[in-house]
Amino acid sequence: TGTTVVLDDGRRLPADIVVEAVGSLPNTEWLSGSGADLSDGVACDASLRVAGRPEVVACGDVARPLGPGGAPPRSEHWSPAAATARHAALTLADHLCPGGTGARPYVPAPSFWSDQAGLRVQGRGRTGRPFAGEVLDGDPDAPGDGVTFGYRCGRSLVGAVAIGPRTYVPRALAAANPMS
Repeated sequence: TGTTVVLDDGRRLPADIVVEAVGSLPNTEWLSGSGADLSDGVACDASLRVAGRPEVVACGDVARPLGPGGAPPRSEHWSPAAATARHAALTLADHLCPGGTGARPYVPAPSFWSDQAGLRVQGRGRTGRPFAGEVLDGDPDAPGDGVTFGYRCGRSLVGAVAIGPRTYVPRALAAANPMS
């Protein structure tokens, strides 16, 4: 039967479903006084070295690595936290190893999954605005049978979101190239 969403400016929007996404704040208080840039996480270079401190790395959802175009993204999901930990360990090992070859940049492939109402929602790559979305497979009105949405930048598939039973793993998720 729907509900109404009231915006900050007082406008009222009718809605059939409302999904609330609650963000998080990085826990950096214990690092105050360290000299690190702690605005919205711990600022680090593209290899996850804390800015100005090559012997210190940051990982997890507190890390704010230099991203494409200089944007400072933070990702608050368990899979990027594990990926940054592995990469930060390699960066630190390279720094500690005499004659290291130089740390490589951390290139995230954004991904997520969640089980909701008996269905698995999974995504990879860059999704949403400003990318053009399209239905790649399935029927959006029958998500229980599996449906995949693709997101393109020009002609390149840069992201995909799939909804369906837990066994539904479309090829589009693997094909999505977030770096295009």
